[in-house]
Amino acid sequence: MDLPAVSTVTRASAKNPFLSFSLKLDRYLIAQLLSEVGNTTGAAEDNTRTAVALAKVEQSVLEAFVRLINLLETPEQIPILAPMIIREIHYRLLTGPQGGALRTVGALGTQFNREYKRLFGEPPRRDVNRRRVKVS
Repeated sequence: MDLPAVSTVTRASAKNPFLSFSLKLDRYLIAQLLSEVGNTTGAAEDNTRTAVALAKVEQSVLEAFVRLINLLETPEQIPILAPMIIREIHYRLLTGPQGGALRTVGALGTQFNREYKRLFGEPPRRDVNRRRVKVS
């Protein structure tokens, strides 16, 4: 869901600049991770349903984002390493304090993923909907 947002930088200087970055969450990846690790990811269950959540970033998430940004210095590594780091970020968010909210985002595809994994022994790949599958 796209929501309008407004923010204000209250402290920034040449010596201490403000840095901002974002990563669009991938519903498919969240659902896939849920099918792999289950719904008991260690995050506290949160029954509140909000469109926006706020929490301090965990060190492990911040380190993964720094690794992702540092890939800009080695562009040839981006195709291999970026997808793994992005998956790690999704996993760490899913198992962190906001995991309950993310489980809600991923819930739509979870039943499909479980059934697919039961039938085929592995979670569906992102490109599964692009292939023609014949079922007899």
